[in-house]
Amino acid sequence: MFGEGVMNDASSVVLFNAIQNIDLSEIRFTKILLLLGKFVYLFSTSTMLGVSVSHYYPWIFFLFVI
Repeated sequence: MFGEGVMNDASSVVLFNAIQNIDLSEIRFTKILLLLGKFVYLFSTSTMLGVSVSHYYPWIFFLFVI
């Protein structure tokens, strides 16, 4: 609603940069786990931030602007 689009764009840029920095010449199981961990971290934090911003922003807007 308010702000989740910004968080989605920011998380997609960060995820794109993380994927772009992968060295495909040396793929190991630990690197795959690290990439998966980064993805889960970025997905969960961007989801939590998007939900919290879209939930609390209308209340703050209503209390202080109107």
